[in-house]
Amino acid sequence: MCTTRTSSTSARELLGVSWIARGWQGNAASTGGALSFELHCTTATPRRCFVAVTYAVASPRQQRDAEAPSLASPPSEATLVIPDCGVALCPLADFVAVVLDKICADCVDDPLRSVLDQLRAHANPPPRRPRACAAAPPAWQEAAALVAAALLGVFLAWFFGILARVHRRRRTRSLLGAARNGDTVLHALDSPATQRQERLTLVEPGAVL
Repeated sequence: MCTTRTSSTSARELLGVSWIARGWQGNAASTGGALSFELHCTTATPRRCFVAVTYAVASPRQQRDAEAPSLASPPSEATLVIPDCGVALCPLADFVAVVLDKICADCVDDPLRSVLDQLRAHANPPPRRPRACAAAPPAWQEAAALVAAALLGVFLAWFFGILARVHRRRRTRSLLGAARNGDTVLHALDSPATQRQERLTLVEPGAVL
């Protein structure tokens, strides 16, 4: 059973399954949800076993109200079909083969690695060739990427520096122009004609406007 969002999402990607739960978007691995695997076997001989995969989750309202699931108010449950199986009850041998085909054996350490090797040895049908992990890029590619990123950073710093200088120059020019206009106005106000005009417009005390 996968009860965390990370494990449920990883298992969904591994098996290629999808689900839609009531009140949630498609493939939403919500809190209060669980991806479960059930093994069902026949009683007759020869014994046959099947794997059923389901996803159950409490609805948003149940989680908001802290409502415990019950028979009267059960959680939303979806029966999942593994694409490589094609049926809800996937035969155990097919399920093991699907999982082994999807797991990168080079990324698994012991003791799980030994278990996978045993499963591969007894798998029926036999799994395909073990999938290799993606190789790391060569060192020269990583160095080239770092150099390119550094050059891009230098170019962006130079470009935005030029924009900042142009903006400062334009702002300085506008301030100088405003200062010159202010000096012209002050000189005009200080002229005798303006002073006479200002004296003519003075209002005497007690005058009615």
